[in-house]
Amino acid sequence: MNFVKQILKPLCVIATLVVALAYSCNNREWNDDPNFELKFSSDTIFFDTIFTSIGTCTYNIKIYNTSNKPVNIKQIILKNGESSPFRINVDGVSGTTFNDVEIYANDSLFLFAKATIDPNNTSTPFICEDDILFFVNNSKQNVKLLAWGQNAHFYNDSTIKGNITLTNDKPHVIYKTLIIDTLSEINIEEGTQLCFHNDAALIVKSGAKILSHGTLENPVVFRGDKYAANKPDIDIVPGQWIGIFFENSHSNVFTYTEIRNAKVGLYIDSCDNSQTAITLHNCLISNNVSYGLRSVNANIIAANTEFSNSGGYLLSVEGASTLDFRHCTFANYFRFGSRKSSSILLANTYYDTNFNIIAAPINNALFGNCIVYGSRTEEINIRKDDNNNFNVIFKNCLIRTENNETYQTLYNNCVFNEEPKFIDVNESNFLLDSLSAAINIGNAEIILTSPLNIEYDRLGIRRELQIDAGCYSYNKTVRGL
Repeated sequence: MNFVKQILKPLCVIATLVVALAYSCNNREWNDDPNFELKFSSDTIFFDTIFTSIGTCTYNIKIYNTSNKPVNIKQIILKNGESSPFRINVDGVSGTTFNDVEIYANDSLFLFAKATIDPNNTSTPFICEDDILFFVNNSKQNVKLLAWGQNAHFYNDSTIKGNITLTNDKPHVIYKTLIIDTLSEINIEEGTQLCFHNDAALIVKSGAKILSHGTLENPVVFRGDKYAANKPDIDIVPGQWIGIFFENSHSNVFTYTEIRNAKVGLYIDSCDNSQTAITLHNCLISNNVSYGLRSVNANIIAANTEFSNSGGYLLSVEGASTLDFRHCTFANYFRFGSRKSSSILLANTYYDTNFNIIAAPINNALFGNCIVYGSRTEEINIRKDDNNNFNVIFKNCLIRTENNETYQTLYNNCVFNEEPKFIDVNESNFLLDSLSAAINIGNAEIILTSPLNIEYDRLGIRRELQIDAGCYSYNKTVRGL
């Protein structure tokens, strides 16, 4: 009997503790102050320009209990319920109504929100809104949800045939692959936006071409399809889409056109060496993962164009009959990972798919009045086989390089390793400061003999007596400095 008592005694103690603990949990002191208010990291979640039928990125707010007692949120309700374009997730659970959500004393929880806008018949942006309602201690609070919706022209694994004009009435949103078929011609109106979904690409087939007619005030833009006013950096995140690929295409002309946020901005392969594959005039190629522009046996003309911020080469050339780059700025301060490549690669060989070395002579290449600079000590990579032609000249350029002594014949009247003093490399502002080494080092002949009009810089400032290297001229009066 004593033995049984010895066993039962500790069990009774444990049972008593369990009951006491349960009683304590069910009877702890909740915050029941009718004037108590939750705190939010923001009172509004703003989704900027969402294309109809495409879900946005997910945004979050943090909900704080700032009191010393736990609080019970009786209900969290998405006001418009299932008819709302928004969806919310509370503490890992999706829905439109949530009951008895607890936040411990001096603690917080996350609420996540996203939006999908249904199409309508308007081409102009429209606003959608809803509220998240919080009921606590007989009081009501709200967080507002706002989104700009935008209809678009949609392409899903599509092929364009014939001569087509892409208009600027609505954005053009591309899923998967958009193919410009053989011998087709695409004209793109000024101000047109081409927005590519994750891993989408544009392929220009043999004999097809693109004529992109942007202006200074209304450029044509190729970019990812993500927009977010409260996440401004998303506009410069690289790798949002694959890129533009030219397969034996020539006579492409891009004027005031921006190509950004891709894995490869432009890839030009195996083009007819007797013709110009692409002409870039007053363009911007920026924030791409691997290459800004890669060409294999392609002729290129580029003027007043900014090539900036790539995880790989801004410009990679493997063979060409003619290259003509004048008043271009190559500025590489990529901040989304470590750079292992220089800004420019010039090679007179390339590797085929079996890693065989193939001859690819560069017969005539001019870089005139350009800037080639960045965060590495070597920004020009020369891969030269003496058995193949390598006729390259940098004239009146500002260059960051350690090979100027090794390859002296490549450089004519250039300035080496002096700071260009861009206004703000962290903000991708590559205008020139008043102390820039690029000021007044240019050559007027390079302007006069150009196949493109570069009398004015990329922003429309006239180049007069002072000729600065790069696509932007320093002008104290015009810049407001």
